[in-house]
Amino acid sequence: MEPIAPSKLFVEFVLSSVKAALQSEVQSPDALFRRLWGAASYDAYIISNADEPLIDSAGMATHIADHYARMIRIAMKDYCERQSNTYVEQRKAA
Repeated sequence: MEPIAPSKLFVEFVLSSVKAALQSEVQSPDALFRRLWGAASYDAYIISNADEPLIDSAGMATHIADHYARMIRIAMKDYCERQSNTYVEQRKAA
């Protein structure tokens, strides 16, 4: 099976989830990561009508999840960079 391309709805979900996580004071990167992978699994199921796992038993993305994995990796990198910049700015202001 070829890699599944994420839907536009999933892309919008990723963007809004990162934005909401940045505005939240309690959000952890792990919770955001799990939420994004859960949404990716649902999106892939809706698109392909197949119940194939996107993550294997070792916790690695399967070949059909390549596009989702890249998008989530970029979103998490952006989130972590923005969180660290916010922390540095808060420390400078204190």
